[in-house]
Amino acid sequence: MRMVAAVFLVILVIGLIGFVPFETVSTPRWRIQVVDSKGFPAENRRVVQFCENYTLSVDPCSEASDRVLVTDKNGIVEFSERHVRMSLWSRVFYSVVNALLIFAHGSYGTDAYVLTTGNAELKFDPNKPQPHILVLRETPQTQP
Repeated sequence: MRMVAAVFLVILVIGLIGFVPFETVSTPRWRIQVVDSKGFPAENRRVVQFCENYTLSVDPCSEASDRVLVTDKNGIVEFSERHVRMSLWSRVFYSVVNALLIFAHGSYGTDAYVLTTGNAELKFDPNKPQPHILVLRETPQTQP
C-alpha cells in the first residue's frame, strides 16, 4: 500500500511540475548591418523585426520594446534575444494541435525576419548561419 501511495505521489508531483512555466530562446540576438546596393552603410534606416513560433502559436516579437530600431551611423541595429515562456503541458498541447493542423496552415517551427524600407528583407533560418548583412535594393530612377 505504501508503494502505491509513493508512486501516486511521484506521478502527481511530476504532473504538477508540468504546469510550471519555463523560458526558452525562440530567436537569438541578431546584429544586422544595413547597406545600400554599393555596400555603403545605410544610416537612420528604420528596421522592423517579425518573428513567430508556429509550433507553440506565439509571437515573441509582438511585445518586444526593441522590435523597431533605427540604424546607427554604421548602418547597424541589434535585436535582443526573443524568449517564449510557457509550461511543459502548454507546449505539448500547442505542439499536438499544430501537428494536427499542419495541413491547414502548413507552418511549423520558428520564423524570424527583418524588413526595412527600400524593399529589403532578411530571413533567419535556425538551421543555417545567421545572416548579418541586409542589402537595400536599388530603386529605379524615373526619367523626366
